[in-house]
Amino acid sequence: MDEKIKFKKSFRGYNQGAVDRFFEKIRQDYNNGCAQNSSLSAERRSHIDLINEQTKKISELEDAYKRLESEHIKLKEADPIDSLTAQKHAAGQAMMDAIIEAEIFANSRTAAANAEADQILGKAKREADNIVRDAYAELAMVCAKRDEIMNSLRSSLESIMPSESRDVTPVIADVELQEFVSTL
Repeated sequence: MDEKIKFKKSFRGYNQGAVDRFFEKIRQDYNNGCAQNSSLSAERRSHIDLINEQTKKISELEDAYKRLESEHIKLKEADPIDSLTAQKHAAGQAMMDAIIEAEIFANSRTAAANAEADQILGKAKREADNIVRDAYAELAMVCAKRDEIMNSLRSSLESIMPSESRDVTPVIADVELQEFVSTL
């Protein structure tokens, strides 16, 4: 979060210092979440690079297999009884088995990497949601505490002031003004 959220200052408002600290905490939590997300994206790119490498190797093995299979067919047509042809056929079959195993391995690594990346991103989102929810709950508690203190102050002032001058609003406003001035 690059931009700062500003609140309009007033005589009867929230404690500017508390609001600033609260939003600083939210900004830090948000920036931490963004950094973690970037880290996870880099990890996912690394997995994708590995998958691309494996795919290239599989393609190379497939090409080699096709060449061997073509040679095998030519040799088989020339002399099917030749033991050399039988050996090449066995080598071609081994190559085909290796290609199949490589494809299975690459597919399982791809699926595992994608599942892990999705799981990590989901966890990061849940943690970010929890941080925001906790921050709003903390803000509600701060506001409730402030209201409680103001009501207590009002009651205390009303109980000690003579009945004909019970309007404590100017006194409360003076307290808020002093609080506002102290934040400047």
